[in-house]
Amino acid sequence: ELAPLQHFKFKSSLAEPWFGTGGIVNLHPGPKEESIYFGSGMPFTFDYVVIALLPSLHPEHKVLILAGTNTYGCQAATEFLTRSDMLSELSTRLGVPRGGKFPDFEALLKVNVIGGVPLQPQVLLVRAHKSSPPAY
Repeated sequence: ELAPLQHFKFKSSLAEPWFGTGGIVNLHPGPKEESIYFGSGMPFTFDYVVIALLPSLHPEHKVLILAGTNTYGCQAATEFLTRSDMLSELSTRLGVPRGGKFPDFEALLKVNVIGGVPLQPQVLLVRAHKSSPPAY
């Protein structure tokens, strides 16, 4: 009963194209954007992850989703959200002033995996939900 993602969805590794490799489908690709962002597969050298802040069943609450094509992305997304230097890029791309409240959004990050450790998350795409009141 969670609010569905509006801009991304997940491609199972059991589905074509690229059977055996998971991916994140960009439902509304813009110029120079991929329609599907595929994970690297094994051995893992990079991953993609979606971070989304969405409405919940209760108007005073929000739902935060962290989901990657494998666990490396989820681990990196958690680190990303706990580091102010990384959050500042996200807030800038969403137009959130310092100390301001985040709107509902979906963001796609790419994460390098080196020696089994997720490093250097990069914000690739950010989509604010247009009808979103500020989050708390």
